[in-house]
Amino acid sequence: MWRLMQDRDQTIKNTVWQVEDLSKELANALSAVAFAEFRAAVAEAKLSGLQRKMGSVDDKVFEKVGVSGFLFSSSDVVAGELQAAKEEIEKLKEEANANKAHMLQVLL
Repeated sequence: MWRLMQDRDQTIKNTVWQVEDLSKELANALSAVAFAEFRAAVAEAKLSGLQRKMGSVDDKVFEKVGVSGFLFSSSDVVAGELQAAKEEIEKLKEEANANKAHMLQVLL
């Protein structure tokens, strides 16, 4: 009888530890998701600003860049920034989704 009570107590302790570990892991995953979503929102705001900037740039305006003498359209420069921002947003969205998937795995 004594042995059964010890086993039961140890099982309860182990279960409590597992629940506490899962709770910590869920809290970390939730924090990671929130941070990734925040970074995605910042990137989307940056993208929006770049889109407005690109819309206001006159395609006929050229600027001389550096001493190389190459001419670049201002809209080409903004378009490059726009593409980089779009790629960053996609990366952040994928990260947020991966974090959410991990959090769901922990729950199941």
